[in-house]
Amino acid sequence: VENFSLRELTEYVAQKFEPLLAEKDLTLQLNIEGDVRMNGDEARMEQVITNFMSNVVKYSPAGGQVRIRAFSGRTDVYFTITNTAKHLSEEGLQKVFDSFYREDSARTEKSTGLGLTIVKRILSLHSGECYVNNTVLHDQPAVEFGFNLPI
Repeated sequence: VENFSLRELTEYVAQKFEPLLAEKDLTLQLNIEGDVRMNGDEARMEQVITNFMSNVVKYSPAGGQVRIRAFSGRTDVYFTITNTAKHLSEEGLQKVFDSFYREDSARTEKSTGLGLTIVKRILSLHSGECYVNNTVLHDQPAVEFGFNLPI
C-alpha cells in the first residue's frame, strides 16, 4: 500500500488508450479535480482503470463520447467513467460485475466476462465499492461505472 496520485494514474492509463480511442473516433474528456491522492496498491488500481477503459473502447459506438471524473470528498475518493452506449437491462445492471456475465443482446465484442469481476474484487480488497448506472451523456444514452474508496 502506498500513497499515489489517482490523477497521474488516470492520465497515464488514458494516454495508453489514445490509439484505440482514435481508431473508434471516441472523444475523451478528463475532469479530475485537483491532485486526487489515495492510499492503495497502485498496480492493482491501474488494472481497475485499464479494465474500465477497455470496456469503454469495446462497447462505445464509433464517434462516441467518454468522460472520466475523479475527485476527493471528506472521507473518500470518487471515480466515474461514463460512455455513450446502449443502456444496460435491469438484469445487466444487477449482474454486470458477476463472473462470466455478458449482456449478449447489447454486447457483440469477444470477452472473457471477467474484467469487471476483477475490478469488483480489487476494489473490495481496498475497502471500496463499485457501481454501474444507466445515464445520459451529451443528450445520448450512456452507461456510468464508478467507485469510491476511503482516502
